[in-house]
Amino acid sequence: MTPSPLRRPALLDTLVLLLALGAYCALTLYQLHLPGLYYDEAWDAVAAMHLVQGTPVELERGAHLMLGSRALPLMLDDYQGIISTYALVPFFLLGGINVTMIRAFPILSGAVALVLCFFLARAWWGRPTARIAVLLFAVAPSWIFWSRIGVYVVAQVVPLTLGALLAFTCWWRGQPRRAGLLWLGSLLLGLGLATKLLYVWPIGALAACWFALGVRGQGSEVKGRSANQHSTLNTQHLSSFRIPHSAFRIPHSALVAFVALVCFAAGAFPFLAYNWQTQGTWLKIRSNLHASDDAGVNSTTVLPNLWEEVDRFRVLLDGGYFWFQGLPDHPGAANQVYKDPLAAAAFALAALGLLAAAVRALPGGNAPTPRPPPLKGEGELAAPTPRPPPLKGE
Repeated sequence: MTPSPLRRPALLDTLVLLLALGAYCALTLYQLHLPGLYYDEAWDAVAAMHLVQGTPVELERGAHLMLGSRALPLMLDDYQGIISTYALVPFFLLGGINVTMIRAFPILSGAVALVLCFFLARAWWGRPTARIAVLLFAVAPSWIFWSRIGVYVVAQVVPLTLGALLAFTCWWRGQPRRAGLLWLGSLLLGLGLATKLLYVWPIGALAACWFALGVRGQGSEVKGRSANQHSTLNTQHLSSFRIPHSAFRIPHSALVAFVALVCFAAGAFPFLAYNWQTQGTWLKIRSNLHASDDAGVNSTTVLPNLWEEVDRFRVLLDGGYFWFQGLPDHPGAANQVYKDPLAAAAFALAALGLLAAAVRALPGGNAPTPRPPPLKGEGELAAPTPRPPPLKGE
């Protein structure tokens, strides 16, 4: 029995998602003990090991939360959160304290990110785009490498961000009264901030987009799905991507807004409680206003620092940071093997294209719309009108 036409897209989505997850697991689980334990892995794992063994945990600036007779840490340091450490505890309890369990958590987080990437891409751009995106994401060398090596900040903030965006998208698309989606997205953003201080950048970017798109959409109204069943697939997706101005207004109830703020604070509770007790993050930022005490960077040279970060981002894209995984007998040779000079240019072009498509799809943009039926006298025949019945005597 063949599946009905309505079920074929869903079946293909499932097959593509399973294929992506299979490829991702095959690449990340192969020789999981290699390379050796990374220092960031050990940093997160030491606190989790103490929690499992019941031994005292080193407390940054003495900040802690008492649970019975146990002092629970709130942060690993002034900018590194504790969420990854607590998330690792169940893995240690189930499989023991070893390298495999240390890396099982980020690999699982990476698999969750793949699923969320598929559904978010499908919600924004449609099924074909989502299928391509999840397949490319599943075999991306950077994602495979950092998921295997277990740098939790990377593996954790990506699913948190994708989940928050998906929750917010479902909230403003026709379901504004289901405030639970708004609260869920706020909670996930709070957890991201509690993971690492650098998560202020995604939060700031989301707030900036919220404001900019709301101003652009002022005075526009939401149009539901097009009643014209003959519109093209691209037009339907662009229309569904248009963001209503009402989504950027204050929620319909002050209580909803207050609960969203509470959910954000609940997710960011370790970070907030740590700074309430010590002001450690602010003290760290203030001490680095002129020069970084750990990296030797002059913070007042803004433009050179910005150019340095741009160059580091290029290295991230072309894979040049894989050099330290090369053969020890051939220093520098691995850089030529792994480096892809076209990756940075491809990313830039893709980013510009995505930005142009998003701006074009906004209210007031130039997104294609179904052509209205022609009027009489425009060179095309209008639909014939029925002739009234003749009068008597005609």
